[in-house]
Amino acid sequence: MINRLKNSTPFRVILILICFISGAFMFYGGFKVLRYLDNYYPDTTSYEETYDYESLFLKYVERTSVYVKYREAGYQSDPGSIYSTSDLASILNGSAQGNLKPNGSVYETTQEDFEYYNRLLNKECENFFYYVKNTLTGATYYSPQFLTLLHIDDASEKEKNAAIEEYLSGISSFRSYFHLNTQNSRYITNVNKSGSSDIMSSDNINWIINYLTGTVSTINLNNIGLRVDTESDSENDYIVYAFYNEDYGKRGAEFTTIRDTFNELREGYDSSKIYTPVCLALCLVSLLLLTITIGHANGKEDIVLNGFDHIYTEIFLLGIGASALLILLCLEFLYDTLYLTEMALLLLFYTLYFALGITFYISLVKRLKAHSFLKDSLICRLFLHVRHFSKQRFISMRKTMNGFFSNTHACTRVLIALSIFGVIQAGAFLWLRRYSLLYTCAVATDYVLLAFYLFRVFSDFNQITNGTKKIASGDYTIHIDSSDMTEPIKSLAENINNISQGLSAAVEEKLKSERLKTELITNVSHDIKTPLTSIINYVDLLQKPNLDEDTVKNYLKILTEKSWRLKTLIEDLVEASKASSGTISLQLQKLNIVELTKQALGEFEDRFLSNDLDPIFYSELENLSILADGRSTYRIIENIFSNVYKYALHGTRVYIDVTQDKNFACISVKNISAGKLNITGDELMERFVRGDLSRNTEGSGLGLSIAKSLATLQDGSFDIILDGDLFKAVVKLPLYS
Repeated sequence: MINRLKNSTPFRVILILICFISGAFMFYGGFKVLRYLDNYYPDTTSYEETYDYESLFLKYVERTSVYVKYREAGYQSDPGSIYSTSDLASILNGSAQGNLKPNGSVYETTQEDFEYYNRLLNKECENFFYYVKNTLTGATYYSPQFLTLLHIDDASEKEKNAAIEEYLSGISSFRSYFHLNTQNSRYITNVNKSGSSDIMSSDNINWIINYLTGTVSTINLNNIGLRVDTESDSENDYIVYAFYNEDYGKRGAEFTTIRDTFNELREGYDSSKIYTPVCLALCLVSLLLLTITIGHANGKEDIVLNGFDHIYTEIFLLGIGASALLILLCLEFLYDTLYLTEMALLLLFYTLYFALGITFYISLVKRLKAHSFLKDSLICRLFLHVRHFSKQRFISMRKTMNGFFSNTHACTRVLIALSIFGVIQAGAFLWLRRYSLLYTCAVATDYVLLAFYLFRVFSDFNQITNGTKKIASGDYTIHIDSSDMTEPIKSLAENINNISQGLSAAVEEKLKSERLKTELITNVSHDIKTPLTSIINYVDLLQKPNLDEDTVKNYLKILTEKSWRLKTLIEDLVEASKASSGTISLQLQKLNIVELTKQALGEFEDRFLSNDLDPIFYSELENLSILADGRSTYRIIENIFSNVYKYALHGTRVYIDVTQDKNFACISVKNISAGKLNITGDELMERFVRGDLSRNTEGSGLGLSIAKSLATLQDGSFDIILDGDLFKAVVKLPLYS
């Protein structure tokens, strides 16, 4: 399957398309993130925390101050004014037709300016509220939308002021507010979340105070849209309230523009943070798979190169650098104007650059795989012309490079490390070149990281070299510590450790196998030779003349016993072989292990009693179902009971317990051994191994080995636990579900 994908051109085309699409979304998301960060801080959550909003809020407070001074001077709005009937933008850009008054007369400049501020505060923006009170005269000036907000349209002027002041008593809980008392120059506001110190600064607040109290002789503030020159000798004091309520009204004028701009950029920033890393990962994965499949073709083992892949390497690398520089210049040119036309142009540039870049990348990978990266370079050709000066050194270097590039995994990692090194260098040059100290620090850090990486690589290689020397000298117990190593050296160290462990295990297994083979031959020879010798001897005796009938019958009885003994031994050998090799056919079905154990115990009861053994059965469950083969399971229990009958100490008890252990049914048989057990449980389950080392009993040593093999074939287990003379056999078989 892998080779088929490597040779599949459609698969490579799909990978290129995935890389193209994911790369496009990745760059687009990156643009959105950078555009947002160019205007706002990452932790800004609302447009009310931005510098643009706070400066506009201050501008509206200043416009309120100018409006109030006009009102204090006696100016009133004319309902017939063009400012009340036309769009403000058409007046500002000069496209509005007609005079300021319907009767044809022309306003004086101050009246026209008053109408301008009246339009901004009371008609264009329904979300900005102001309330100004002259503490000397008691005169009040407030936003007309207050009446609708508080439902006091029909109230008296005194009631209106009282209702507004009561409402404003809780202004400190508003989202954006400003409160000023010019008498003591005290003010409070929460419009300073952006961290900018030049918005609600003392200079700006003092200007508002001085302008309202009449201590400013000349005013000309074009930066906030003021078009008035005035002076006043009055010394009134004022209480000023101002706040912005986004939830009220349909028109927000300039505030709406700031809000919409922020929300648009923030939405793009939030979404880009989610899909940009995903697209980056998808792009890298597709690029990695493409790297693996590049250069392969059906029916060809070597990497397939075309004419483009034989262009001089230096020209090839120069083309990559020029392409990268071109796309960077295009991105810088289009960065601040990502509208539809610019987006289409950017997509065109991206497509062209991607096509060029992927072509160069494919060629680069093919060159590396075909070991022609250096061979097709001008520098390499130059080396070939001067090889007579350093022939041996050049050959050695070429072998080293070929050995390096033959390891695709290691080659890829080194290329990634060098790419990161190059990216840091290029980034430092593009963004920090104007700041010599930062540029020097960035480049120095880059070289330190590269040196550290190379130091780690050679340090790890030294550990591997020392470890392999010890293994070569015959020390298979050596273990190379790979916990702090980096890939791919870590994988190499782990493979060497596995080889060392494998050699050690193989040697140990070989010794054990030789020992078991010797014991097997000895035991088989002894167990088969004993009944066979008896048969031969008694056949010879039967051939003697003049034997009486009783003697013949006695000889025949012995011959029958030895023949059955030999037959049983051979059958056990065959069954043990089948059980260990797994060639037994199992018919798995639902069995009641409690009932099956009781049945086997009933059949062995007479034999137990003949040896003065007292079996004690215990089970809390009457029905415990397992999934097993009936015949094989019965043979397991039978072999255990047979072992107890042969080797248990006469006059002792035998405990048989059937319990449930998680997902298994557990059969436990405990007895006291008649002989001394100088052997482990695992050794006791080996073939032809018996607790009776003198081999005087009738057992063959195959019963427990057969039981273990049958339990394993049924996804169960069989263990023997020896504690002094206590012999305990534990069988676990899976429950039926």
